Amino acid sequence: MDAAPARYCQTCGGRLARDNAGSACRPCERRQHRRHAQPPTVPAHFWQTDQLRDALAAQHMGLVSVAYRLNPHHRRPISQERLGSWLGLTQAQVSRIESGPPIRDLDRLTYWARTLELPPHLLWFDLPGRSRASSPAPPPVTWPENRPAPAPVASNTLETIRSAALAFRAADLQMGGGRLYPVVVRFIQTEVAPQLVGHQHRRRRCSRPPRR
Repeated sequence: MDAAPARYCQTCGGRLARDNAGSACRPCERRQHRRHAQPPTVPAHFWQTDQLRDALAAQHMGLVSVAYRLNPHHRRPISQERLGSWLGLTQAQVSRIESGPPIRDLDRLTYWARTLELPPHLLWFDLPGRSRASSPAPPPVTWPENRPAPAPVASNTLETIRSAALAFRAADLQMGGGRLYPVVVRFIQTEVAPQLVGHQHRRRRCSRPPRR
């Protein structure tokens, strides 16, 4: 009876054991598992893509997650399931975060930033023990004496809205508008609308004539 032909590891070229039905030897399998168990080390230019910079400027960790997973630096896109394994989350939880409202909890933001090794100078929040350089305040605007000045809109707020629009547009090309519609609506309601009407705006209640 002829012996089975020898098989070799596709990674290192070493000869596979007879009881190994896979395509890689045991040491290579262990090294590959360790690489997949944590985020890869990425170069500095990884963070310079338009989609990632717009997502960071939009202050939305879900959009940062999408841009991170789809970064061209990866040989193939990172799946939600794999990213969730790094963060201790399920695929469904990652999906809800990517298509849901922005995360506001500082502890969760810090955990994501440290796990994915986000550059501190690109973040919109301070990591414990590390503070970002403060941006200069916008110059004051002079209004006529008899005209009430509207609630000011900070320049960083306008930049956030602009960057969010760019990030939504980039994510739409990758995910489709149907999945992004709920988060876009929530962003408009919670971030854009208050800036348009002013923080001091109050709804007027309609006065009804007393019943006789």
